[in-house]
Amino acid sequence: MSRGTKEKQQNKGITLIALVITIIVLLILAGISIATLTGENGILKKASTAKESTKQEEGREIIKLAIEEMRIEKAEKGEKLSLEYIGQHLHEKLKIEKEKVTTIGEPIEYIEVIYGDYIYRIDGNYQIEVSSNDNRPEVEIIILDQEANCKKVRIQVKATIKKGQITAIESMNGLTIVSETEIADKIFETTKNGKYQFKITDSTGKETIVSTQITNIQESVNSLLKGIEKVTTEGEQEIILSEEVNYKVNVILHKGDLILDGNQEVKGATLTNKAYEFGKVNDVATENEYAKNTVVLKVEGNLTIQEGVTVTAVKSKEGYGGPKGLVIYCTGTLNNYGTISMTARGAKAPGQDIYLWENLDGSYETVPAIGAEGGGGIINGYRDNWQMAKGKKGENGTNRKTGGGGSGAAYHGDGSGYATSLRGGNGTSYSGGTGSGAINENCYEGPTYARAGSDEGGARWSW
Repeated sequence: MSRGTKEKQQNKGITLIALVITIIVLLILAGISIATLTGENGILKKASTAKESTKQEEGREIIKLAIEEMRIEKAEKGEKLSLEYIGQHLHEKLKIEKEKVTTIGEPIEYIEVIYGDYIYRIDGNYQIEVSSNDNRPEVEIIILDQEANCKKVRIQVKATIKKGQITAIESMNGLTIVSETEIADKIFETTKNGKYQFKITDSTGKETIVSTQITNIQESVNSLLKGIEKVTTEGEQEIILSEEVNYKVNVILHKGDLILDGNQEVKGATLTNKAYEFGKVNDVATENEYAKNTVVLKVEGNLTIQEGVTVTAVKSKEGYGGPKGLVIYCTGTLNNYGTISMTARGAKAPGQDIYLWENLDGSYETVPAIGAEGGGGIINGYRDNWQMAKGKKGENGTNRKTGGGGSGAAYHGDGSGYATSLRGGNGTSYSGGTGSGAINENCYEGPTYARAGSDEGGARWSW
């Protein structure tokens, strides 16, 4: 082999080795670059983390500004900001659904806000912590008893999660579990209205708080006014004092101030000649049925009755009286410059003791079921020919008793019989006593009677 040929082979070998080394170096550099870009502490990861931190801080600052705005609003009124106020109004400031703001604890310990992709927790010092909303459980709360005025409600809580498992669902209000088909599906039961919170725990130990509000339970109370105080819905319902005592009411609910000026129509009333008649025809009696309800006008605010205006209840067009009373309940100030009247609105219905409210000493202010006695009957006989015997007035009402009805007059003409009017009716808690009928007769044989007044009220219940 010549010398020149040997040198060419050596140069070729060196070139291949150099190429391999170059490739290896490039691969190492590429690996380092990829790790730098995509590794746990890589550039892309850091950029993503920085972006996430920026979004979290943006959300935190927006919430801080909303809280500060509410603080200024309260300060202008000379009041202090509270977690309760924030919990009520933060969704309005952030323009998000109300359900995304949850107050935790009674009294409130902290507030959770779902804003964007993150969960923000606001503590009692208005400090804000943030965590990811990733893999947050999806929770469905179902109220199984939807009817109004029920005595108990069952609450079904179902939770699912994308990663891992739900390990526990617990009531933060101490409710009893009445059914448990699986860990992530439980049914609780309650007999009281209020806010109920549930803690959902997943397999990582992360806890999520959800809540619901129960308002449709009819709780037993100790008086009519206490029951009206708790009423939150309109329409016909019962106020329950005990198994034996309950009051059927038709509630007309006005939220905010109400002005009765005699010109403007208002919900729940018929307006005629500046007189507002509250209630509906179903509340009053018919020929064959007693009056059904007490009409309740509940105003959550101030009520003003202007001069020349009359407030009363609906009445039967056939003359069977009104409802079982009219109650005006005002949470603010009642300014009455007009007239509140129940004249000719006595209800045709059996009386019952009405426990209005409880006094501090444990006694009750009560309208008794039976009122004052009616006036005695009148007998006008043949010795009193061509004479009119006047009826006797009933007893006056005292101590919230309604007055008794008077007996009718008796006129006897010619003959040997007797013209007799029977007694007036006793008062009831829902009506003054009805008067007995008057009699105008020529009695040639035996006595003739006018009908007695009824002890069950109502203008036309007896003649």
